[in-house]
Amino acid sequence: MERQLLRDTARAMSAQIEELAASVLEALNRRDPDALLALCHPDYEFRSQLVAVEGKVYSGPDGMHSYIRDLEDGFTDIHFTMEEIIGTPETGMVVVIRFQGIGRESGVPIDNPTYQVWTLRDGKPVGNTIYAVKAEALEAAGLSE
Repeated sequence: MERQLLRDTARAMSAQIEELAASVLEALNRRDPDALLALCHPDYEFRSQLVAVEGKVYSGPDGMHSYIRDLEDGFTDIHFTMEEIIGTPETGMVVVIRFQGIGRESGVPIDNPTYQVWTLRDGKPVGNTIYAVKAEALEAAGLSE
């Protein structure tokens, strides 16, 4: 009985995380920073691959608006698709998201998976760091393949 309860709880949590991730991606695909802010914890911090060289961190409302502007400045035909969620908020979590777009200046199409380590607080994303390599993201999240 206890084992079944644990499985049911894990399934319900997994469904909630998938729904949350889908909502985040829907808001990103609409380029709607206010919808993103409603889904995220007020202390949200995001470390994007796009500006990793600069060491930039997008924090809070201003950061979310800035991230959307930076995306639109750098790319056209932007689309995000969720591919996989590995782990749980309790064990560490990597959300695999495919980023597609076309470089605004170069015209070069981009179609890459990104490996995002998400941390949640109060059921909302509070931290998100993107890695280009799955193994690095898994290690950062305390997971293994």
